[in-house]
Amino acid sequence: MADYIFRHSQSSPSDTILYVDFCGVKELHTKYTKELQEGQQCMKLSSFTGVWTKILRTGVTDPETSIQYVVRVRKSRAKGFAKCNLCELLKLRIRATANRTKREARIRKLRRHISSVGDDREALARIQRMCITRRNHCGFFIDAADSAKFAVPTTTSTAKLLSQLWRVKQKLTCVQKFDHCKSLYIFRTLPQVPTGGNLTATILLRLLDSGEFRHCSDLWINVDGAGDNINYTLYYVLVHILLCAKKSGWPLKRIHLLRMRVGHTHNDLDATFALLSKHVYGKHSRGDSRKNILSFSGFKKVEYML
Repeated sequence: MADYIFRHSQSSPSDTILYVDFCGVKELHTKYTKELQEGQQCMKLSSFTGVWTKILRTGVTDPETSIQYVVRVRKSRAKGFAKCNLCELLKLRIRATANRTKREARIRKLRRHISSVGDDREALARIQRMCITRRNHCGFFIDAADSAKFAVPTTTSTAKLLSQLWRVKQKLTCVQKFDHCKSLYIFRTLPQVPTGGNLTATILLRLLDSGEFRHCSDLWINVDGAGDNINYTLYYVLVHILLCAKKSGWPLKRIHLLRMRVGHTHNDLDATFALLSKHVYGKHSRGDSRKNILSFSGFKKVEYML
């Protein structure tokens, strides 16, 4: 356990504290059983958990320097995505019922729900393919790279002498096109534009002004925002865009909004965020070192990987 802690942790620059990236007791116990040599007695999971808890309470000693370190589990950067309410409700009812008939009926209902989600993803894949093969159809994903997907430096805490200054908002909103290269555009939060529907509308107008979608008659947009973002602010902007396109002689006739069900919104853009986070920060649970993106060479390496 001490070897695992020293391999998968970072030390505090000022205190004797090790912040360990913990994968979970069960996974750690599985690794422990695989590394046992022949003839060694395997520790049960309950006893293993007790030893791990004791180490977290007492700390570990570095065999090379004989320094005693306090061990703390580092909180995960990525908290994951919200789960579907219907999926969790059906799974709970399946586990809670003892009636075989009711359990099978709820299992069938859950399978139908998962199948309908699969149909939505299949339809989205067909739309992406259509945008690639037909010139008059274009589309893109748009979503914000918040701290739950890709952690960026923030200014949540500042020095006292800087407390009266305007804080820089470190938030990235990305657009990924439906094309062969899956082109990615990154937009920083603008200081004069509020986040939400206003920022989404500003990015959409910026893309149209650059001439990216002037040749298409149908524009497909996969959005993942709050209800007021889509149902109020953005609708007026889309109507304004269609009227301006008609006045300017563009072929744009229709704008299609695509939204997946809550809890099943993971798409290609979210996978891009995960890939970017992997290249920038590494996988601490597997012992990867942090990438140096503060240097030009490190930044170019990360950019090349993407």
